[in-house]
Amino acid sequence: DLIIQIANALNGELSYDVAMNRLLEAISEVIHPERIYIFECGEETVSNTFEWCAEGVEPQIDSLQNLEYAEFDTWQELLAGDSVVIISDVEEFKEIDPRMYWQLSRQGITHLLAVPFYDGDKLLGYLGADNYMLEEDLDSVRVLRTVASFVGARIVNRRLMDTVERLATHDELTDLLNRKGVDLAIAERLSAREGEPYAVALMDIDGFKEANNTYGRELGDVALCTIAREARRIFPKGSVIGRNGGDEFIIAVFGDDARHMDGCLAELVGTDLVCEHEGESHAFSLSAGYVCSPGQAG
Repeated sequence: DLIIQIANALNGELSYDVAMNRLLEAISEVIHPERIYIFECGEETVSNTFEWCAEGVEPQIDSLQNLEYAEFDTWQELLAGDSVVIISDVEEFKEIDPRMYWQLSRQGITHLLAVPFYDGDKLLGYLGADNYMLEEDLDSVRVLRTVASFVGARIVNRRLMDTVERLATHDELTDLLNRKGVDLAIAERLSAREGEPYAVALMDIDGFKEANNTYGRELGDVALCTIAREARRIFPKGSVIGRNGGDEFIIAVFGDDARHMDGCLAELVGTDLVCEHEGESHAFSLSAGYVCSPGQAG
């Protein structure tokens, strides 16, 4: 019955977030824990992405974001001897791993069970349960191990979809929005806050084609990424920054920040933009212009 519920939740028309939360709720009805959660491994950190809590249990998800991998060293050691992480008594780890002991004890955890899930050989994360019901006739390990395979498959699928969607709206080289992404972002902002002032700037790299022809495409790629990095640094949070294609960039700034377009653009154009390529330094400059709405062109 549990597997059928989970399959229906993950394969139905529910949104990703709703389906994952429904999955955790379904597990809770079988093993009766105080808390069930999903940890996902990123490139550098591990974060709690989904959580179900029993009535009266304080949620922990907000405090379990961007954890260092070192906080899971003991879990990895336990996995080396088994395919699951079982901590039957947190007190046993008070001296073995003080950091983990503090993290678990502050949450009121006395025992836990965590099952890893993978994409091939790559660890994607853990499906875990805290203070779950201990009964001889209930195989909680088998329950979580079975469900973890569904969780892993759903997360892999979600990440692939996110990648495809991102490639449709982002420039692969600079990770800025592409022309389609810029159009969508500007349209969404203007429709959400109709009538607010905004400013849009266009700029390109002087002599970009000649530099590419002389020194090769690698230098041009470095120049494009340098401008993208500096634009993110200079322009206010919430600005739409994109690469139209080639060496052309577009930047849109909204609301009160639109008044600062002139200053931000001047700072970017005036930045000492130097690229290192094959041991040599190459300086380049930008040409830019902008228009404000309502009002004026600059």
